Amino acid sequence: QGDEVIKLTAKIIDKTIKKIGNSTDFIGHRGGDEFIAITSPDKINNICQQIISCFDKEIESLYLPEDIRQGYITLQEEDKSSSIYPIMTISIGVVTNEKMKFDNYFQVHELALEAKEEAKSLPGSSYYKKI
Repeated sequence: QGDEVIKLTAKIIDKTIKKIGNSTDFIGHRGGDEFIAITSPDKINNICQQIISCFDKEIESLYLPEDIRQGYITLQEEDKSSSIYPIMTISIGVVTNEKMKFDNYFQVHELALEAKEEAKSLPGSSYYKKI
């Protein structure tokens, strides 16, 4: 189902940016489950909230109803032990140039990684914005 999650995420990001972003916004796929979107600062909160809302609703289509009800799946590992995995969430790291100036892409990239880690540390689907 991993490929389906990536396709679903791409569809949600694309649909959201086209619906409430700017006509000049950029969407890219870094690989795996990492995407990038470039928009104006005034659009960030609405875009992130919409992506999270859509993801949390649509991800359920990739699970069995009983898994959604219990909030996790149980998988048997090769060694016959079992592991519990919660229903997937989305974490969005945001970097803006509202209050800081960047000299190069690497600075943006470093802050984006930090913002993503901050978002991942929050419960559920979330976004974290570095200003």
